[in-house]
Amino acid sequence: MTTPTRRIAAAAAGAALAGAITLGAALPATAATGSGPSVSTVSATSTKSGSVPTPGVNGIDVVDGVSYLSGTGVPGADLTISGRTLMHGTVGADGTWRIQVEPASGFSMYQAVGSTRSLPMYWATGSPAVPAGQVTPEAPKARTPTPGVNGIQVVDGVSYLSGTGVRGGRVTITGGTTVIATVRDDGTWRIAARPNTGYRIYQKANGSQSRDVIWMTGDPAVPAGEVTPPPAIPAAPTVTESTRLGPNSIHLTGTGTPGLYLDVAFSYGGGIVTKVQADGTWQVDLADSSRGWTIYQVDQGAKSPTVAVAPVAD
Repeated sequence: MTTPTRRIAAAAAGAALAGAITLGAALPATAATGSGPSVSTVSATSTKSGSVPTPGVNGIDVVDGVSYLSGTGVPGADLTISGRTLMHGTVGADGTWRIQVEPASGFSMYQAVGSTRSLPMYWATGSPAVPAGQVTPEAPKARTPTPGVNGIQVVDGVSYLSGTGVRGGRVTITGGTTVIATVRDDGTWRIAARPNTGYRIYQKANGSQSRDVIWMTGDPAVPAGEVTPPPAIPAAPTVTESTRLGPNSIHLTGTGTPGLYLDVAFSYGGGIVTKVQADGTWQVDLADSSRGWTIYQVDQGAKSPTVAVAPVAD
């Protein structure tokens, strides 16, 4: 079976429905009975881009202590917004949308019509309204060098991942769990890391963040330096089947681009890295999550569009 993404429609500005809700939240009664669009499901994020106009942003209003972001778009288009959380909604029939958000410094978003999506756009909180079709650039890309990875050493039964980086920088390693190491004065870092098939690693230093490094266990050492992404963003992977193996275990299978790394991220943090096989398939066993997962492919630091996977029913 195809694993659906939970998608909750956003009502027109001023309507009774407050808007799309963070993935995994309960659906209010007004969502099913109000005048806004109904709940729908999709199986993957579209990958074509450019021919659909970017959504417009009116701004944020606060009602009873709750923040709502609103704007305009193509009636019926699927809207994806990334702030402190990943949110999905549907543009209303009148071409407006309104969605409950957690306060953030800014929001990235795009809208999709069928299999075609708009270019991404970024709106910084407090900025003037942006009309639909006006592309604003994404937040500036970080230029901190990517951290180096030396490899794994096992000492007294404990696995340590080590590497190099910017002195005083903070290196974040995701692989089963997320851990953070501080780069020492000699430019090296070392941290106990749960054994995993692979790790997603980046560093923050001097007010900016590096691109990701994907290092698979057993791979050669990777020197520190800027990872340059390819010109093209890889296509989104697909999820073909989800199977419950037990009370707390899920098995996912899907397809992707052979040889690329696949990142399966938990909504509450952490994740698992695997690799797409030569035949274009992948599979992974996960701990259960009541809030689902997001999945994307990585090609030398360039990330594909994400695919949101809903929790698996008991």
